[in-house]
Amino acid sequence: MRSVVALVGLITLLLAAPCAAQTRTTHEVSVSLPMILRLRIDGEHTRSLGEVPLTINVAAGVASLEPEHTRVQVFANTRWQLSAAFTAEGMSASLELGFVVDDRPVTWHSTSLVHVVLRGDATCGWREETIRYLLATIPADGSYGGTITYTLTRP
Repeated sequence: MRSVVALVGLITLLLAAPCAAQTRTTHEVSVSLPMILRLRIDGEHTRSLGEVPLTINVAAGVASLEPEHTRVQVFANTRWQLSAAFTAEGMSASLELGFVVDDRPVTWHSTSLVHVVLRGDATCGWREETIRYLLATIPADGSYGGTITYTLTRP
């Protein structure tokens, strides 16, 4: 009798095991990736802010800028924008500096204003652009200086 009860119990257990294994459980997994915004100015690593000293020499109404352009590289895993501000040293507020990217004017602005020069989505590696500088108006003969400050942010 014991062996019959044991046999019935074993059969019941064997038949119930697959049913128990078929129950479903759900798990929620979340992954949080940190936002990455990296900026390089002419090959030099910066965090999100880079400064470029600018010298303007004007002789006989002809201006030369040093540097004439800056190479910027952006690495981002999210939407981003690169802004530029020009701070003049000893220049009048009427100076208008232009930024040109891919042979198209991006913006003209006078000193102390901030303008978006570039923007984009996640870069999938380093995105490189060359930003050239131009003057809208030529100041009086002399030497002038200032700083262009680039700031990389998420819009």
